[in-house]
Amino acid sequence: AGDYLANHIGTLPHSHILLAGMTGIGKSTVFFETVDGRRIVVFSTQLALEQASERFADAGLYYQHAKTATAFDELIFTTYDSLQNVIKHVLDDETDDRALCVDESHNFALSSYRLSAMRKALHAATSNKWRQVVFASGTPLTIEHPKLQPYQRVHVRSFVRNQPARMIRYKDENGTGDKIATAVKMSACVEDGTKRSLFHLDDKNKQQRKLVAKLVAAGLDSAEIMTLTTDDKDSDEARAFLQSAEIPDHIRALVVTSVFIESVNLISIFDDAHLLSTPHPALAQQFVN
Repeated sequence: AGDYLANHIGTLPHSHILLAGMTGIGKSTVFFETVDGRRIVVFSTQLALEQASERFADAGLYYQHAKTATAFDELIFTTYDSLQNVIKHVLDDETDDRALCVDESHNFALSSYRLSAMRKALHAATSNKWRQVVFASGTPLTIEHPKLQPYQRVHVRSFVRNQPARMIRYKDENGTGDKIATAVKMSACVEDGTKRSLFHLDDKNKQQRKLVAKLVAAGLDSAEIMTLTTDDKDSDEARAFLQSAEIPDHIRALVVTSVFIESVNLISIFDDAHLLSTPHPALAQQFVN
């Protein structure tokens, strides 16, 4: 606890780096704290940017909901979609005195609905002159893009987490069964009133309401269940979470969608986690991390 990458290195080596390391060791933070001079951090989603801006209030922002960044800012936060606009409209194409960090860089190895935005970000990162460029990821996925082949690959060694996994067959021989009901029945928060469970479900409507209802029917109070989706992100509870990366002590069940898996850090401890939707394996890895 409290042992982060910034505690062990004085600066990031090399000018062009693919930085890989386990989630939670402070890959982005080391860029904030050990790289001198003006810096730009590129986030994969708006939620990730907003969570970081809660910690670094002095950062200039450039994304859909805020365009406060100026050429004089020491630190600028932007998104894949907006990086090219920052270069053109904020920096007037002057990038050679800036260091650039692109977060969640494993996305460049995936097929995605945001593929166009990622290609634009990759082009902006590799075709402009920067003082330093860091592509960072906590998901073990090899990036073989030709433009990144000259980059120095830096892997941070850390302890291996012992996280057993089980595939649950929830249908019987007749093909009947209920995935949500099975997950609730097996969840740690239902089996033990002192434990917490994390649920991934890519449905903000009917299926989420069903999951919450099943948890309540199993004995949880509705006040002990928290949902985090794009619809909830502006609530007081969600804003407090984005600032602290922790859920309140009284919450025993947290339900998230894929956007929260990819977008935010979560440091609260859970006793088990349930994938009720079927995400890409890389996203499943992020969920567990």
